[in-house]
Amino acid sequence: MESKNYQASHYATQGYEQTLLQRLHLELYNLKFLIVVDDNAWDRIAHALPDKENDSRILLTTRLREPLGLEHSWQFLCYLTFGDMLKNDNDDVTLLCPPHLKEIGISIAEKCKGLPLSLVVVGGLLIQETEKIDF
Repeated sequence: MESKNYQASHYATQGYEQTLLQRLHLELYNLKFLIVVDDNAWDRIAHALPDKENDSRILLTTRLREPLGLEHSWQFLCYLTFGDMLKNDNDDVTLLCPPHLKEIGISIAEKCKGLPLSLVVVGGLLIQETEKIDF
């Protein structure tokens, strides 16, 4: 972990995973950050990242070489667009999409051809639009 004031060696810490996750949360809490995370580690660290709505960003990488299927593309697009409204991580994020937008949303997901980066770009554009609309 590095910041503009500290080198990674200052933070080289070995310890229990929970302790390291708490330290990560505390160190990032008042900062604007960019985190690059492999999808294999995401489930382990997601809860440790503060959600301060300060324009911090998380870039999720994957080693998947095959495109997502339509169902997963639709779920991912919904997560990108409506995920901040989830009350529980186990909830079905597709149910947050207003019914009158579902058909066009699925069509948009299909046009992204299962490419996660395309879905992220389109999801970002949709987020900007949903901020203008009161559901």
